[in-house]
Amino acid sequence: MDPSGMLGVSEIIRHKWVLVILAHLDERSRRYMELLRKVQEANMELTEGVFNKNIKQMAAAGLIKREAVSRHHVYALTPLGQHIVDQVAPLTGLSDGNLGPDGNEIADTTLATEHDVTGDKLQADDDHGGGHQASGESPP
Repeated sequence: MDPSGMLGVSEIIRHKWVLVILAHLDERSRRYMELLRKVQEANMELTEGVFNKNIKQMAAAGLIKREAVSRHHVYALTPLGQHIVDQVAPLTGLSDGNLGPDGNEIADTTLATEHDVTGDKLQADDDHGGGHQASGESPP
């Protein structure tokens, strides 16, 4: 993985609404006001001005395009936008179903914080201020 390439991607998707907009355009092309309403359904704090700024930046970055259809325009994903959606889509399951490191659903969401990224159970380290360490590791 190229770290400099990751910086470019993070600049594109770091804005709060970009992934939400991409997700709605992944469903189908949408007119401006329809897309705005769909995104606002997720969170009403999005103003039309912020939305407009985001779609202009996304178009400039090559994530979406504005196409003329009949007597109006719609916004649609570009191949780059579709590629980002395809790469990010597996991550949405992490928040949707409280999935553990093994991909299985965790019934109690408190357990999700008791595993490190490798799936090892974390244990309290009472000798070092109550922090956590992965099982199998010796304390520092």
